[in-house]
Amino acid sequence: MLRVLAAVWLEADPVAGAQLLLDTAAVCVLDAEHGVPGVRRWNLTPGLLD
Repeated sequence: MLRVLAAVWLEADPVAGAQLLLDTAAVCVLDAEHGVPGVRRWNLTPGLLD
């Protein structure tokens, strides 16, 4: 569901979410800059957050 949400946020076809890899308990941040939706952080696992 989260990968579909990200695809829709990026104004892509929801099926494109299948191409977004996502690990369990990963942190993802969707954001917008100048009104353009984007991905600020994607698939950060606890070891990468330090």
